[in-house]
This record gives sequence, structure tokens and C-alpha cells, in this order.
Amino acid sequence: MGLKDPIVAGVNLIRSAIQSVPFVSGLLGWRIARDGTAEFNDITARGNIIGRELLTNGAGLPYMHLYTVPAGVEADEGFNYIEFFSNAADEDEPFTIIAYGDDAGSLTPRYSIRSADLGGQLLVFTMTASRPLSPQPAGGFSFHGVDEGGDTTALLLDTCSLILGDPVDLDGKSIVINNPNDLSPTSTNHGFQIGTYSDLNLGIDTNEVMARDNGAAATLNLQNSGGLLQIGAPVLCGDMRALDEGAAGNVVTTSATFAPDNANGPNFTFAYPPSGRVLVLFSADAVNSGAGFSNMTIRIRNTNAAGAIQFTGGSEETARKEGTGRVTISSFAVVTGLPTSGTGFVEGLYLASSGTATFRNPDITVVPVT
Repeated sequence: MGLKDPIVAGVNLIRSAIQSVPFVSGLLGWRIARDGTAEFNDITARGNIIGRELLTNGAGLPYMHLYTVPAGVEADEGFNYIEFFSNAADEDEPFTIIAYGDDAGSLTPRYSIRSADLGGQLLVFTMTASRPLSPQPAGGFSFHGVDEGGDTTALLLDTCSLILGDPVDLDGKSIVINNPNDLSPTSTNHGFQIGTYSDLNLGIDTNEVMARDNGAAATLNLQNSGGLLQIGAPVLCGDMRALDEGAAGNVVTTSATFAPDNANGPNFTFAYPPSGRVLVLFSADAVNSGAGFSNMTIRIRNTNAAGAIQFTGGSEETARKEGTGRVTISSFAVVTGLPTSGTGFVEGLYLASSGTATFRNPDITVVPVT
């Protein structure tokens, strides 16, 4: 005996649809239509779900759209994509994609991709790691700057760490590192670095470049394999100084042996270069009251005027003037064998073989030599 009101004829559904009671589309129950469309409250699939397009939550509240180009469609006629939309006017509903990994038997978030609204810019992604990449700090990076036409205008790195293992082709685009943090021998939050913290590395901030080695300053080599180094502006070197005159302006002496006059003549501290070598230039306008010699040389001590003597100029490193009359005298000393770290102190030494010698405008310059 057949059904009084059958819904199938053989294997064919002869009704427009079958559905549960009650059924309210988008709210309650289920429905299977003859055209192949269906609606369910929940589905558990123990095998594969195969399809070309997936749309979550319909076209109402925030939804995700996953689309795969059908077989046979040319690449320039379509593309695979995942879309995230909201029903807000600016369509900037945030979303997060999280990748999980098995850690000692438990699923632990490893990485995430997040969207964000950044001052009206259309597209912002942030990638973060859930745990530090030892010995690097935890961090991430952001892709910013997609204009109204969809063109990428820049790659902006926020205050974080970006670790790249492979070459990156920017195709003519810019890298802007928005990080004002100061670079120091021990800093870990400066803007840019090549190399790991625990070994030789090169750090850069907004106005400094520094070679470092595991938390200590290291030697920065420029054009180490040859070639010219061109600098288009005056160079200010922290270890090179020229001091004009002393406190009283002139050095006056009647000493027949070399002696300093640090109250009136130039003297200063400088950092010993790693090479232990410096070039010292010195000069003065010298005049003698008699026919004797007016001699000037330099001396280098450790730290200050009372430190251990490292170098004293000899006859080859002496600026000399004989007799009366004012003459500019100058000489230099190539000093080697100095300590390779720490602080040096340079001072002028003055001598009058007879009479009174006056040294006007005495200068000393120390130049580190590699």
C-alpha cells in the first residue's frame, strides 16, 4: 500500500521540497529542495566536504566567502580567494586566522594573521608568533598602505621584529621602519638589525649605525675590501678634536725641559681605537724673547693628567722655532702600541732653551688610525 500523499516517485523527489516542522529559514529546522539547495541548523561530516564555493552566514552579518576557480577557467578570468566582510559601511570588520600546533599532546596557538583598521587604510595584516623565536624576541610585522585602487604603496614595519631567512623582492616598493627606539650596544628594540644578538650584528636606528658583538660595540668596517669611500658632507669624528687656545689663551714658559701647561694649553681625553694607533697633529704660533729655541711636542697618558704615560714625543715629533719673531710651527706624531680600549689623555709639552717662549693658539688633533 503506497503513501496517500507520496513525496518521492522511485528515487525522484516529486515535491518542491521536504522540510522539518517547524521550519523557519535562517532560524529553525531543516529543508531540502528539489533543485538541490538545502538548509540545516548543524552538519557533522565524517568525511570530505567537496565544493567550489563556501559562504558562511549568508549575506547578513559579518561573513566569510571562500571561492575556488572552476576547472577550465583561465587564470585571467578568475582567481582563488578568501573574503571577510561585515555589514558595516566601511567593511573593516576585524578577523583572525590562527594556526595551531601540537605541543606535548595539547593544541597550542602558534601563529595568527589579524586584520585591523589603521586610520582609514584599506588593508592591514599583522602576523604574530605566540612564543619567542630564541634568541630573538617575540614579534611580528604589518603590511600597510593599500590605496583605493588596490595598489600597494609601501611595506611599513611597526615596532616589532621581522626575521627573514630568504631574499625579498620589493619590486620597486619602499620599506619604512616606524621605530624611534635608540640603538645601543645592548639594545634589542631598535629599528633594524642584520645578524643575531648573540653574535656579530649591524644595528641601525634613526641616526646611528653600529657594529656590535653580543652586547658590546664592535669594529665597523667600510670598504674593507677596497674602493673609495665618498662622503658628501663634513665629517665629525668623536675621537678627533681640535682645541684652540687654553683657558688664558697662550702658553708661556721659561722651562729648559719639556713640561705641560694644562691650565692654558689644549688637553683632552679620547677613546683608544681598537687598532692602538693614532695620528696626532699639533701646532702653535711661537715667539721667543731671545735667540733660543721654542719647542712643542705632545704626550699621551691613560685616562687623565696623572695616568700612566703611553707616549712622549721625541726629536722627530717636535715642532721647533729658533730665535725671535713670531712663526707658526707644526708637526705630527704617528703613535702605535697604545691600548686597544679605554680612555687616553693627550697634552702639549713646551720648552724654551733660553729666554721666554710664548705659544699662541696651540692646537692638538688626534686622529684614530685603523
